[in-house]
Parts: sequence; C-alpha cells; structure tokens
Amino acid sequence: MSEPEVVDVYVAANGPQAHFLRGLLEDAGIEAQVVGDALQAAGYNTVTPPHLWVRAEQAKAARDLLRVWEGHVNDRPSEDRTPPTWVCPTCRAEVDADFELCWQCQTPRKPY
Repeated sequence: MSEPEVVDVYVAANGPQAHFLRGLLEDAGIEAQVVGDALQAAGYNTVTPPHLWVRAEQAKAARDLLRVWEGHVNDRPSEDRTPPTWVCPTCRAEVDADFELCWQCQTPRKPY
C-alpha cells in the first residue's frame, strides 16, 4: 500500500504557533504534522519557518479552518481600544470578551 499524499497547508510564524495549530486541526479531526521546527527547537536561528502538512483529501478543510482562525486573530482589538464585553445571562455582570465563563458566577458565555 502506498503512503497517502500530504500537502503543505500553512506556514507558521514559529514552532509554538505551528504546534498550537496542529492541535486545532487535530481537534477538528484533521491529522496534521509540523515540519521544520526541529532546528528552531534546538536554538538555531533559521530562515525556514515551520510548516503544517495534512493529507491531500483534508487540505481544503484544513485551510478553511486555518482561515477562520486567522480571522479571529486579526479581529482582536488594538491596545488603544476598550475590548468588547458580554453580559452574563445569569447575574448580568459585564465580562471581557476574552473569557468564556462569567467571572462572578461561572456561567458559560454560550451553553455547551
């Protein structure tokens, strides 16, 4: 049996980001592999950033998910703006948008 074809779907900024994104993909059922981070982990400054590889049949789903992730990262408020908030449906406390649980009563932002 031949090896499944793999394709490069993403160039990460660094090793930690690549491994975070690999976990994100695997949580979505997409088997992923980080390639090219060994030299960075060993302390070498390399011009080659790590890449994420997936099976060819999962490439579209992987790229779509990574595009959504990039959109969320780019939507973060700048430091000079007040971050958005949400109101807890249980205790009506105002909670920063970065948090999924109310700081006061621990009610989740969205039902699970």
